[in-house]
Formats: sequence, structure tokens, C-alpha cells
Amino acid sequence: MPIKEKIKAYIDLTRAHFAPVWPLLFVSGLILAFRDGSYFSLELLILAIFIGLFGFEAGMVLNDIIDHNIDKKDTDDNTLTNYWRPFKERPIPSGKVSLKEAILVFIIFVVITITLIAFVPFPNLIYIYIIMVYTYAMEIFYQMVKRKQSFPIAQILGRTDLLLFPIAGYLVYGQFNVTIIYYLLFLYPWALAHLGANDIVDIKNDNIV
Repeated sequence: MPIKEKIKAYIDLTRAHFAPVWPLLFVSGLILAFRDGSYFSLELLILAIFIGLFGFEAGMVLNDIIDHNIDKKDTDDNTLTNYWRPFKERPIPSGKVSLKEAILVFIIFVVITITLIAFVPFPNLIYIYIIMVYTYAMEIFYQMVKRKQSFPIAQILGRTDLLLFPIAGYLVYGQFNVTIIYYLLFLYPWALAHLGANDIVDIKNDNIV
């Protein structure tokens, strides 16, 4: 396969055109923690940027790994595919990225993220590791359950992965306090609305089992 086509496939796999968004979301929590603590650290900020980048990119790849069989049955309505993937193709079903390659990319991103988190001060790094495991587990739960339910429990629980992402950023420096409660109350409705819009657009594919 030409190297250009391979690069395009990896861009679609990682949704690389959205890559600047994930660090911003993560760092928004850290900036709030800096404000609350009347403190600023450039080193922590840079660290958080890369944690947010590789942590969320791993989640994007995990999404494709879980859904690779369903994605083979993708309908002709590619509205959502075109939005998420600049080259308009699901790379694993197309054969441009093998399942083994995708798993390897996921592992590499996770290992990088784990290594970066290790540089976060203790005990905050423990909080972030816990959130990391939880969010990946919720991504798996959401993708596996959303097509086999009569009540939207997958959406209600699954969207907590996005909800906890900026909170993990807050906990890079901050501690559990009332700010996190406000964060949860503010972001959860937005996170549900975001997922709801995503599911409405992709309703044809979600009906495939």
C-alpha cells in the first residue's frame, strides 16, 4: 500500500484533525485547578497537554477496535463518518489498517499515557490512573451495549467518560472539592447532548447488530 494511503488511514483511525481539541478539554480542568490554588506550573501544563492528547487518541483507536465488525456493515449514509474522518473511510474494515495494527497503536498510546501520568505529583497520579481505566471501560461498555438495550443506560453511563476527562485534568493538580461537583453538574448535560446528537446522526448504523 502506498505510504500516502497508509498515512491517510492512520489519520482516519486517530481522528487526527480533532487532536487539538482533546488537550484543550483536558487542560481546561487543570487551568481551573491552577486558578483555585493560585498557582501555575508550565511543566505541569505541558505534561497535561500530552496526557490529554495521547489518552484521548487511545480512546479513539479503542472505539474502532471494539466496533470493527459493526463498521464492516456501515450504511451508505456516511454523514458521521465524514465528520469524524477527514478521508471518509473506516480504516479497519477497509483493510488499510489491520486489527493487529490498531491494537498495537492503542497499546502504544496507552503506554505513553501511563508513562506521562507517572510524572504527575502523588497522590494525584492515582486519581488519574483510576479515571483512565474507568473511561476506557465505559467506552467498551457503551459500544457493546448501545445496540442491545430498551432503555438508554449505555448513553447515561457511557458519556461519563467524556465528562471525567476535564475532571482528570483538574486532578492533575487540584483536589476533590466543590469545584468538581459544579463541573459535574455543568458538563454532564452537555456531554449527554453531545452523545445524543452523535447517536441521532448515526441511527442507521446503530440499528445494525
